[in-house]
Amino acid sequence: MADTKISDLTDGAPALAADIIPVARTGTNRRLTVENVRTLAADDLLSFGGTTSAFANERWSTVQTVDTLLVALGTTSRAMVLCEAGDESFDFAHGQQTHPTLFVHSAAQSTTQWVSLAHTGGAGVVGVGTGYLQLNGASGVGIPSNQWFGDDNTAAYARFYFPLTTPTPDSAVLLLGASSNALNIYEVADGGSDMNNGPGGTAALDSPGLIVHSKNASTTQYTALQANAITSRRSKTLTEAGGAENVFQITTVTTQSGGGEIDYKIHVTDGTDYAVRAGKLRFVFLNIGGTVTATISAADETVDDSVLIATAGETLTYQITADVATANVFKLAFNIDSNIASNAAHIDYLVTYNGPGEVVLL
Repeated sequence: MADTKISDLTDGAPALAADIIPVARTGTNRRLTVENVRTLAADDLLSFGGTTSAFANERWSTVQTVDTLLVALGTTSRAMVLCEAGDESFDFAHGQQTHPTLFVHSAAQSTTQWVSLAHTGGAGVVGVGTGYLQLNGASGVGIPSNQWFGDDNTAAYARFYFPLTTPTPDSAVLLLGASSNALNIYEVADGGSDMNNGPGGTAALDSPGLIVHSKNASTTQYTALQANAITSRRSKTLTEAGGAENVFQITTVTTQSGGGEIDYKIHVTDGTDYAVRAGKLRFVFLNIGGTVTATISAADETVDDSVLIATAGETLTYQITADVATANVFKLAFNIDSNIASNAAHIDYLVTYNGPGEVVLL
């Protein structure tokens, strides 16, 4: 049968073959009603819109090994749209694609509710127009051994293997990219905040590190874990000669107890002179019927094994107290004093705790 365009057919034209009958839709669009479909010969084209490479076609291709159904997308769009019947007249507004791309749309007539599948030449890409990508496996989502999950196949970005078979035994492995050499953890609400890279500041860490940030979206409130160090920077402003100021608290219920230690560094300056003291103390507390009693290993800077560095003649002292005035709550307070009239005093500290309840930084 000779090539025939649907647009060339007239209403009521004779059948092209026994089971292929041209009919008309409303307006100028036309279609073919196909009954008892006959088989196209191998490598025969079924073309859409035209016969040049600008238009799509499909065929049973014997060029492939093995023979297979082949759909070729025209260069006009390099795209295929899968939508609900009845939405054909809606413009889903996909521009020309660089590579052949399949777009699967929701039941809504929307230009953004789609998932796409393509290959860029360097990576396979699954994209979405809006929302998030959800993978639903009946028993989970599996990733084969030595296959990684990450942003890009370069040393700059992190990769997660599930598992990697290079270690003995096989293990899940997170490889941190050279751009930061870190895994930063913070609240979802802080996703738009630049909290830098913990102890690395705005640079990459020298050794791989896990950096946990506080809830305050701050570049100075974090704890970092590396193979060679635990680095903490929880900076709380203190008032020189301002009385006792609580730095953390732990809430428990009756019959519970807790204990631990705090490493701290207190820094006082007026911009010209400085006094800095670092120390450590242990604490233990017990909750009986909501009443908390506590013991601390040091009450001031003279008995906490602290060390001082200061410009000539400058001093820094402090008192440390356990604040148990609130039912069920243990708090630790510092009252600092210096001969430097400072409005820029602060304490950096790290709490190590054993017991129930959360250490809440104040």
